[in-house]
Amino acid sequence: MKVDFYNLTKQDSLFNNMVEAMIIHKKPEQTLENCLQTYTKKDMLVIAEYQAASVKKSYPKADVAADLSAHMISLFKDAIPYLTKDETDILESLSENTSFENIESLPYSLRTLYSFILNGILYLYYSNGTFSLVFPEELKTLYTNESHKQEVSKSLLTNQQLDTYLVAFTKLYGVFDLDHLHSVWNRNHKDQLLTLEDIQEKIVELAKRSDIYSLSYKLVFSTHYLDIYQAKKLYQEARGYRYFTPKEVYIRKWAEEESNKRSTYFKEMQKFLQEVVPNKLVDKMAHSIAISCKFENQLQDVLNELKNAYHFEFLTQEEIEAFAGRYMALASNTRKWIYRGHTPMEINRSKKEKKASQPLDTSQPVHVPKVGRNDPCPCGSGKKYKKCHGR
Repeated sequence: MKVDFYNLTKQDSLFNNMVEAMIIHKKPEQTLENCLQTYTKKDMLVIAEYQAASVKKSYPKADVAADLSAHMISLFKDAIPYLTKDETDILESLSENTSFENIESLPYSLRTLYSFILNGILYLYYSNGTFSLVFPEELKTLYTNESHKQEVSKSLLTNQQLDTYLVAFTKLYGVFDLDHLHSVWNRNHKDQLLTLEDIQEKIVELAKRSDIYSLSYKLVFSTHYLDIYQAKKLYQEARGYRYFTPKEVYIRKWAEEESNKRSTYFKEMQKFLQEVVPNKLVDKMAHSIAISCKFENQLQDVLNELKNAYHFEFLTQEEIEAFAGRYMALASNTRKWIYRGHTPMEINRSKKEKKASQPLDTSQPVHVPKVGRNDPCPCGSGKKYKKCHGR
């Protein structure tokens, strides 16, 4: 399986463009109904269809906004227990600062921001040279009240922890089954035991809010790099290996970033790129290379992708060889999807240990060639067998 660097480089700019397309060029409103009415009636009906809201097209604009507002408040109440950590961080920070000079200065994930805007939870305005991010008053009050209820708060915490597992395992394996997640979760959470049915029900809701993983046929898989058919194929190809399972303390780190970015091999690669690549490309190229190492990309594939995605080529054979050495070292020590999270070095070491630990096969008789009495003695003395060990 190969990874397309071009798609990797376009993801952030894609979400940036989508967020820009949803900017409302008007003075900010504060209530949900007023926020909705800053859109045209046609746009509100599109939102209503997306939200599966029952709104009559013949209604005046204000009535459409009122009905749509009530529907969205109900949806948001149901969604609160399944908000991700990134989402709750955004909502809780909006009471402090809601104005920004440009989109790039927004201290939030563009992916999460786009999802909130698309679902009508947040509204992005541009007026008098300033961007304002509005969390409508009705939704803000509902979130504050619901999230502080003991039952909701406990459910929210469990779901966010489960989401962390899902993100970490998706990065680690590419695709995995619910049985593995269920086993690891219950081993690490003796006080929060979940049935397989509980986990599946929660993932159905969590996956609706995630652009990292999806659930199908009781398999969780990466939506960045796989469709369901590729996921099922990878799952079958990797079945010969046991899952590598990180300790609980490292699962959050896995969710936050690729683990090979913390390795000395990645730092060596980054240091090398700083010497030969334009500064503005170093971090992006290093990230793409780190991701590539999880896949079965050959060196020439990587060089071609660097050329296609970044319009970059190494100038000399010496640079290519220096890159190749660092890439192979990083790839050999990267946890790969095809090995269910194990590194090639770990797989090779395991095979050698297994071979060394296998007992000699004594079930078959040992055949010793017959030596004639006048033949040279097998001991190497030079004497005939009958006058040496054949006496």
